[in-house]
Amino acid sequence: MAILIPSGQSFTEVGGMWKMLPAPGSFVLPDMRREGEDINIYETAGVVNVTAQANLVCPGGTPGPSQPSPELITGISVSVYQPGVIVLKGGVSTIAEMRDGTDAVSMGSISAAPGVTTLVLPIPIIGNYTEKWLYDSEAGFIESYKGLEVPIAQDNVRSSSFFSGQGKVKPISQKMRTEPLIARKIPGTGARNFAYQNSVGRELYGPVGHDLAQQNSNYMWSYRPSLIKTLRYHYLITVTSTCPPYTWTFPAYVDVDNNWRHHKSRTLHRLSRQRTATTGIVGTTGGNP
Repeated sequence: MAILIPSGQSFTEVGGMWKMLPAPGSFVLPDMRREGEDINIYETAGVVNVTAQANLVCPGGTPGPSQPSPELITGISVSVYQPGVIVLKGGVSTIAEMRDGTDAVSMGSISAAPGVTTLVLPIPIIGNYTEKWLYDSEAGFIESYKGLEVPIAQDNVRSSSFFSGQGKVKPISQKMRTEPLIARKIPGTGARNFAYQNSVGRELYGPVGHDLAQQNSNYMWSYRPSLIKTLRYHYLITVTSTCPPYTWTFPAYVDVDNNWRHHKSRTLHRLSRQRTATTGIVGTTGGNP
């Protein structure tokens, strides 16, 4: 059978699984560096060196008609494996959607024909991890107006969260004025927002949903970062060889640390976008109590 062999600290067997620890790489955001031992979000995955080695003599007839022959490794590939992504460390629990297991990264593969005794896949994870599964982060804003008589333009509360999507309340009830505001409890689309993940080029600003919620606002009442410290992404390493059953699989994982450094720059960006409250459109009595 084909076997995997360790490669320094980047590829080790831990408790019956293989831990992939990518070497430190560049960040897609400025002024960031790796915090802790594990790869961080927004850090480009470096070399791991997944190493497969032949370990058998194939029985007669494989691949030749009569002679036993040494096993050869013909390929290595990596794929998402269950249970997908889990919260390893943090103040919240894993949610069912995380079984999806995907992120902005892609998985590498390598092949060799007719085969070699030792094959190395240098970079099994390509790209960088994002905030896709940091689902407990939230943003909340208020669009408010001066004056007592504003029947058309009235105060309203907007929010953006994974669970509620884009939420909005207009006008603000007296109850909302006296109770703590929580973004995920603001009535929204009702569907869990899979589009909450950042797209390339928006890492400094946050999801598009934050832009929509902040439009015309003059007060940011919540910009909560995720409490998740470490996520574990599960993978399956598949090795192919010239000996039956020809395919060998090995469970593996990558631990990814949340890096809060980017949140400071985002908060400053959001504060800079706030506008000064203006007088509402006056027409009849009523408006903002």
